[in-house]
Amino acid sequence: MFELNRYIKTIILLPCVIVVFSCTPQYAHVPSDVISPEEFTEIIIDIRLAEAQQKVYRQKGFYDNDLIDSSYQMIYYLRGVTAEDVERSYAFYTEHPNWMEKISAEVIEKLNKMEE
Repeated sequence: MFELNRYIKTIILLPCVIVVFSCTPQYAHVPSDVISPEEFTEIIIDIRLAEAQQKVYRQKGFYDNDLIDSSYQMIYYLRGVTAEDVERSYAFYTEHPNWMEKISAEVIEKLNKMEE
Protein backbone atom coordinates (compact mmCIF):
# COMPACT_ATOMS: atom_id res chain seq x y z
CA MET A 1 0.00 0.00 0.00
CA PHE A 2 2.79 2.41 0.94
CA GLU A 3 4.63 1.74 -2.32
CA LEU A 4 1.44 2.26 -4.32
CA ASN A 5 0.82 5.70 -2.76
CA ARG A 6 4.39 6.66 -3.46
CA TYR A 7 4.06 5.50 -7.06
CA ILE A 8 0.82 7.46 -7.52
CA LYS A 9 2.38 10.60 -6.05
CA THR A 10 5.31 10.25 -8.43
CA ILE A 11 2.99 9.87 -11.42
CA ILE A 12 1.02 12.97 -10.39
CA LEU A 13 3.96 15.17 -9.35
CA LEU A 14 6.36 14.39 -12.18
CA PRO A 15 4.26 16.04 -14.92
CA CYS A 16 3.75 19.07 -12.65
CA VAL A 17 7.48 19.44 -12.11
CA ILE A 18 8.13 19.09 -15.85
CA VAL A 19 5.55 21.79 -16.64
CA VAL A 20 6.99 24.18 -14.06
CA PHE A 21 10.56 23.80 -15.32
CA SER A 22 9.56 23.97 -18.97
CA CYS A 23 7.79 27.29 -18.33
CA THR A 24 10.83 28.82 -16.64
CA PRO A 25 12.66 31.00 -19.18
CA GLN A 26 16.06 29.68 -20.10
CA TYR A 27 18.74 32.31 -20.57
CA ALA A 28 21.69 31.65 -22.83
CA HIS A 29 25.16 32.30 -21.50
CA VAL A 30 26.20 35.87 -22.36
CA PRO A 31 29.61 35.78 -24.09
CA SER A 32 32.41 37.97 -22.74
CA ASP A 33 32.38 40.18 -25.85
CA VAL A 34 28.70 41.07 -25.27
CA ILE A 35 27.68 43.92 -22.97
CA SER A 36 26.11 42.60 -19.76
CA PRO A 37 22.31 42.65 -19.63
CA GLU A 38 22.33 45.23 -16.83
CA GLU A 39 24.66 47.61 -18.65
CA PHE A 40 22.87 47.04 -21.96
CA THR A 41 19.59 47.96 -20.24
CA GLU A 42 21.11 51.26 -19.10
CA ILE A 43 22.47 51.97 -22.58
CA ILE A 44 19.05 51.35 -24.15
CA ILE A 45 17.48 53.71 -21.60
CA ASP A 46 20.03 56.39 -22.49
CA ILE A 47 19.34 55.88 -26.20
CA ARG A 48 15.56 56.09 -25.71
CA LEU A 49 15.95 59.31 -23.73
CA ALA A 50 18.23 60.80 -26.41
CA GLU A 51 15.73 59.83 -29.12
CA ALA A 52 12.88 61.40 -27.13
CA GLN A 53 14.92 64.58 -26.82
CA GLN A 54 15.52 64.56 -30.57
CA LYS A 55 11.78 64.21 -31.15
CA VAL A 56 11.19 67.36 -29.09
CA TYR A 57 13.90 69.21 -31.03
CA ARG A 58 12.34 68.09 -34.31
CA GLN A 59 8.94 69.42 -33.24
CA LYS A 60 10.55 72.77 -32.48
CA GLY A 61 12.38 72.83 -35.81
CA PHE A 62 15.88 72.21 -34.42
CA TYR A 63 16.45 68.71 -35.75
CA ASP A 64 19.82 67.78 -37.20
CA ASN A 65 21.00 64.24 -38.05
CA ASP A 66 24.43 65.03 -36.64
CA LEU A 67 22.83 65.84 -33.29
CA ILE A 68 21.43 62.33 -32.76
CA ASP A 69 24.69 60.79 -33.95
CA SER A 70 26.66 62.87 -31.47
CA SER A 71 24.18 61.85 -28.74
CA TYR A 72 24.86 58.19 -29.49
CA GLN A 73 28.61 58.80 -29.47
CA MET A 74 28.38 60.60 -26.12
CA ILE A 75 26.37 57.72 -24.63
CA TYR A 76 28.92 55.19 -25.88
CA TYR A 77 31.79 57.29 -24.55
CA LEU A 78 30.23 57.78 -21.12
CA ARG A 79 29.36 54.08 -20.87
CA GLY A 80 32.81 52.98 -22.04
CA VAL A 81 31.59 51.06 -25.09
CA THR A 82 31.82 51.39 -28.86
CA ALA A 83 29.11 51.37 -31.50
CA GLU A 84 30.41 47.94 -32.52
CA ASP A 85 30.00 46.67 -28.93
CA VAL A 86 26.40 47.88 -28.90
CA GLU A 87 25.64 46.40 -32.33
CA ARG A 88 27.20 43.03 -31.40
CA SER A 89 25.29 42.98 -28.10
CA TYR A 90 22.04 43.96 -29.80
CA ALA A 91 22.50 41.13 -32.31
CA PHE A 92 23.11 38.64 -29.48
CA TYR A 93 20.10 39.73 -27.45
CA THR A 94 17.74 39.74 -30.44
CA GLU A 95 18.86 36.19 -31.21
CA HIS A 96 17.90 35.22 -27.64
CA PRO A 97 14.29 36.37 -27.12
CA ASN A 98 14.24 35.53 -23.40
CA TRP A 99 17.06 37.98 -22.81
CA MET A 100 15.55 40.65 -25.04
CA GLU A 101 12.17 40.30 -23.36
CA LYS A 102 13.77 40.68 -19.92
CA ILE A 103 15.84 43.69 -20.99
CA SER A 104 12.84 45.35 -22.66
CA ALA A 105 10.70 44.85 -19.56
CA GLU A 106 13.39 46.41 -17.37
CA VAL A 107 13.79 49.36 -19.75
CA ILE A 108 10.04 50.01 -19.68
CA GLU A 109 9.90 49.68 -15.90
CA LYS A 110 12.80 52.09 -15.35
CA LEU A 111 11.48 54.62 -17.87
CA ASN A 112 8.06 54.50 -16.20
CA LYS A 113 9.69 55.18 -12.82
CA MET A 114 11.52 58.17 -14.30
CA GLU A 115 8.22 59.50 -15.62
CA GLU A 116 6.57 59.42 -12.17
